[in-house]
Amino acid sequence: MSIIIDSREANLSKTIYEKLCKTFNVQVLYLPAGDYLLADGVAVERKTGAGFYSDLISGRLWEQLNKLCECYQKPIVLIEGLEYNGRLREAASVCRAGISTILLHWRKIRLLFTKDENETVYYLKYLTSRISNPKKKIYVPPFVKKSRKPSEIRSYMLQCISGIGPKAAQRILEKFPTLEKLCLAKEEDLKKVVPRSKLPILVKVIKGER
Repeated sequence: MSIIIDSREANLSKTIYEKLCKTFNVQVLYLPAGDYLLADGVAVERKTGAGFYSDLISGRLWEQLNKLCECYQKPIVLIEGLEYNGRLREAASVCRAGISTILLHWRKIRLLFTKDENETVYYLKYLTSRISNPKKKIYVPPFVKKSRKPSEIRSYMLQCISGIGPKAAQRILEKFPTLEKLCLAKEEDLKKVVPRSKLPILVKVIKGER
């Protein structure tokens, strides 16, 4: 397995470079965009928190994103150590606005956040391993349905009706504790506990109307 690292990134992030060399065949070359070319069109542009903020202010980030999308099929922007303290605390709104803009307008790009260089190395290794072994199974924890009390199930059923929230459902069930009693209730009695605007919908549901 091999990784290509941009020559400028290799000089700036020697710790990451040295750790990757222990696991992969690392080539240092000039890349037209991105810092790490993993394989299969997957390229990673790494930004420190301060670097991300600086490139946002200068406008350089948008040029880099456009170039990433032009050059690679699967571009990733990895933001490392983005903590809103010190200088970045004042820039929190700017960084959040930048992240939102990327999510909304650069839909081809995936964002990845890491806390430090060690976690960055972990993700670069994992991504490269996944690309090299596409048939490797991904562990997905089994979905286990949480058992509910009958009263909770009745409440959830009522909340499926638009406009009836937990409190409204509770009021209805206090008056009509079973679905049988609710279905047999008269509209005059329903009006006492059901919001007026939602009463027609509830009546249609009870009567089975479409």
